[in-house]
Amino acid sequence: MQSENMFRRLADRVNSAFSSTTEDESYLIDMGFTLEESRIALQCTNGDVTQAANLLLLSSSSSSGTATSTNNNTTTVTPSRQNTATYRQPTTTTTTNVDSDLEKALKESLDMHNKKEQYNKEIIDLTATTSSSKKKKSNNQQKHLPPKLQDKTKEEQIKRSVSRIQSHPRAVDTLLIALTAIKDDPSNQKYLTIDTSTQGYKDTLLNIPGVQDLLHCCKFYAVMDQKVQKLKLDRYNIDFALLWLAISTLQNATLSKEYKSSKQRINFHKTLSQMLEYNIYNPGNNDGAKFLSPEPDSTQNSALIQLQFTDTIVHKRRFHPDDTLNDIIIWIGTLASPIPDKITSNEWALVDNSFSPPKPTLPMNNIMFRKTLQTLGWWPGVKLQILMKDMVINNSNEQFCNGRGLGIASS
Repeated sequence: MQSENMFRRLADRVNSAFSSTTEDESYLIDMGFTLEESRIALQCTNGDVTQAANLLLLSSSSSSGTATSTNNNTTTVTPSRQNTATYRQPTTTTTTNVDSDLEKALKESLDMHNKKEQYNKEIIDLTATTSSSKKKKSNNQQKHLPPKLQDKTKEEQIKRSVSRIQSHPRAVDTLLIALTAIKDDPSNQKYLTIDTSTQGYKDTLLNIPGVQDLLHCCKFYAVMDQKVQKLKLDRYNIDFALLWLAISTLQNATLSKEYKSSKQRINFHKTLSQMLEYNIYNPGNNDGAKFLSPEPDSTQNSALIQLQFTDTIVHKRRFHPDDTLNDIIIWIGTLASPIPDKITSNEWALVDNSFSPPKPTLPMNNIMFRKTLQTLGWWPGVKLQILMKDMVINNSNEQFCNGRGLGIASS
């Protein structure tokens, strides 16, 4: 009861001080604290009178002198302040639990206020941390992305560009001739200008990946001349070191597997085109047509055979399902008479493009020639192509057959 009365009196004094109309320092002085203590407390709490009062009360409670009597287990509480003109803490005999409860109540009030401020601060820090984390993550993603081609060194740009061009032999050969001409005769203006509107440029360099990048590395730039776009190289802006590097890299590209296989394919298509052209001007070579059965129309039960000679030359014809591979060979002979001999001798291969990579019809023997289109799986249609034998992947242990045919056994 005594501790409750003391706590009520202290609370009344605090409320009386807070309700006063005097300045902040006067609040604390009226509570019994010195001017210097009041100022220090207000500075420590950023001018918050309530926190300053709680801080001074805690300090007063913890620094008060006590006298303990061992006989009756009582404590005499004596104030440590000398200025008692306005407020003097009475000398009271009470149990140690009273001081502890008072200190605990005041400390909890101060802790509650500090926790609220700390919570608000954590929210702000969390927002700042999230923003910083997103920015850091974005920077890390950019850091791990491969550099753009224009951000690499000129040497790397040239090598990368040529590696993309080397599967296009005509582009490699054209660039090699053009850059070598500039190196040998840098003052000749006709070598320093490339007209992008010519058919030669369109056939060999246009839309080939890496060509534009390589020319830009060699310091060519685009200009409009009479509404025609051209690529020019200034005579006094030629970098011979880059020019030598580009020529050397292109020469190495001619030794690559991609260049050689593409070159072989181009030469093979050129040969096929010449055979087809020769056959057109020699209609007497079409004697094999008399051995072919009449071509069925689209309304009949038939198989549409599409035969690709080159990238731009494709012939089509309809056959009956019971026509044989030999009928296909005869038809090819009517288009270009030398081709059947190349196929039957296994120098060239007739491949089925339904497979990836294309699968050759091997071995070419009498048994294979008698197989029907239905047995071969070429009904109701198939896309065939003629390639050189070393241009296709062939497994010598695997005979030609596929799951599309109605029968696999020899006919």
